[in-house]
Amino acid sequence: MTEEEAAIVELVAEFVDREVRPVAQELARGWMSLAGAMGGHTVVAKLLATFGTQEQKNAYLPKMATGEIRATTALTEPGGGSDLQALRRTRGSPSCWVAKRAAASPR
Repeated sequence: MTEEEAAIVELVAEFVDREVRPVAQELARGWMSLAGAMGGHTVVAKLLATFGTQEQKNAYLPKMATGEIRATTALTEPGGGSDLQALRRTRGSPSCWVAKRAAASPR
């Protein structure tokens, strides 16, 4: 990301924190689907910022900050449930990771 692009992303983040977040929080109090969509987008942004490669950060975070693209997570595979810690990953292709369900631990 260039210095100019970084400055734009920072400006957008400041605007969102100051002007959008308070309104969105009030809307989300009674409109849970909005809270879910915003929460998922924020989770993916945090994961990219923390664990993404520089190439991934450059490709996705600026577009996510401007709303050009939206991101979320979903755990809908059969038998996967919502247990993130039980999921494992395997490389599907050079640019894709595929989640797979780990074997259930004995109880």
